[in-house]
Amino acid sequence: MRLTTERDLTETEELLFVWRARQRVSQTVGGIIMHWKSLSRWCGVIAASWFGVMGCSSSSTNETARECTSGEVASCEHQSGCVAQKACDGKVFGSCECVGAGGSSGNGGSAGNGNGGVGGAGATSGASSGGSTTGGVGATGGAAGSSGSAGVGGTGGGGGCTGTQELCGGSCVELDNDAKHCGRCGHDCLAGTCSDGKCQRFTLASPKDPIGITADDTTVFWVDADAGEIQSAPRGTANQHNTLATGLTNPFAVVIQDSDLIFIEKATNGRVRRIPKAGGTPVGIAGSQVTPSALAADASSIYWGLEGTDQITDGTDTRPASNPQGIAIDAAGVFFTTFTEGSIRRAPRDLGAAQPTAELIASQTKPTAITVNATHVFWVNRDPSGGVYSLPKAGGPLITLDTTDTPYDVEVDASHAYWLTRESGGQLRRRGLSSGAVETLATGLGAVHSLVITSDALYWTVQHATNARVQGLAKP
Repeated sequence: MRLTTERDLTETEELLFVWRARQRVSQTVGGIIMHWKSLSRWCGVIAASWFGVMGCSSSSTNETARECTSGEVASCEHQSGCVAQKACDGKVFGSCECVGAGGSSGNGGSAGNGNGGVGGAGATSGASSGGSTTGGVGATGGAAGSSGSAGVGGTGGGGGCTGTQELCGGSCVELDNDAKHCGRCGHDCLAGTCSDGKCQRFTLASPKDPIGITADDTTVFWVDADAGEIQSAPRGTANQHNTLATGLTNPFAVVIQDSDLIFIEKATNGRVRRIPKAGGTPVGIAGSQVTPSALAADASSIYWGLEGTDQITDGTDTRPASNPQGIAIDAAGVFFTTFTEGSIRRAPRDLGAAQPTAELIASQTKPTAITVNATHVFWVNRDPSGGVYSLPKAGGPLITLDTTDTPYDVEVDASHAYWLTRESGGQLRRRGLSSGAVETLATGLGAVHSLVITSDALYWTVQHATNARVQGLAKP
């Protein structure tokens, strides 16, 4: 009996040998695959844990960790120091971008359509936002990728103005010549123009002979002595007026008391009368007044001067006053100028009271117009060597605001004293109440006479045979 070899195996035995060999190979390959799958799963867990991203896993449930939601916008700090924001793409915030002040925001981009990748044999397919990456050999394809989020709108364009322009109220303007923003944003020249950053005067009306003037919140009122009328115009307008009363005899001064205008007719047989501010028939307050001149009123009282009898009066009682040319009142007293004697005096509001008239200062040259604020009295000496002066009501040294040729009127607001002078062809000037230099606000005005201050402007009268006018200027 001879030994047999593989060559001696029968055909059946050969087939059995081959089958067993294939089984061993199959088992080996299967083990490798199982180990690879296990490794893949562990890789995905580790990557998701360490990095928050899908590194190796074929599972579409291992999504990226989100720090924000789509469309979310947050403030951020830009290296330039500008106002900046960053926008979310659905997962993370983008870069920090400056936000423009002027232009409109751009439209956001459309969302991308992401399709899941089809896995090839061997490797895991990694899903990507807006589309997928095809995997390597051997593994199942990943699930469809999520759609790309809409693009963030572009930031607005810059809002800077060019050249010498400045941004005022959302518009670029030239402060040198813009009548609504003259010299600074919001400085309105009313009916005037703007030149070199300064408002220019305007003509409110052109009456025949305007003298006394006053104003309320909406309207300027004045008397026209030559026409014998009281007229008015809306504040801040040009070249228009309304006639409120006619047939008057030399109307001279006008003031406001509540809803009425109080005025005097300066004549040897003069009168003090009133009319509604809207116009109407004058009503008498006092008749047979000998050359009434200065006039003042508040809610409860009216005072006027009488040149012909050298007195001041409230219509009932009187006080001596040598040629009174100006009257002003406060809660405690009546202040007046004596043109002939050259003094500034104060009487009690009750002119019939026993309290004497006090002389605040003497030796003045032709004092005329006068006004007061809470602490001081102001007046002008209407003389070629005259000036504008102030004195504390409680007593103190004389304050010289200006020395000027023939000043005509003075008024004050919360911060400045303003006056008219006929020096150098007629000027409007001012100075701070506490200190400061004299400023010339307008020149070449002509024969200026009376002044009134409103919240936003100054108005005055100019006498002239053929070119009389009421003019205005926006406050600086």
